[in-house]
Amino acid sequence: MPLSVEAITAQHIGDRQEQQDRVAILSSRRIRGAALVVLADGAAALDAGAGAAERGIGRAANLFGAGCRTTKTPKSRPVSPLT
Repeated sequence: MPLSVEAITAQHIGDRQEQQDRVAILSSRRIRGAALVVLADGAAALDAGAGAAERGIGRAANLFGAGCRTTKTPKSRPVSPLT
């Protein structure tokens, strides 16, 4: 029986004005069953913290393999699991 994993992401903004952290679940189209979970801390002390976290997620996706599907946690919207 093959291993099956269901994954979701969630975030809590706390007392901050902007959620700068990012999380992504990347599944590979090249390697069947391979997945990578990436968490990028947005460095809230910086004005460009959200952009830095986005670039970190993007870089991880590029390194993990071209053509990966990503599920990111957008601002104020729930994320559906990968199907």
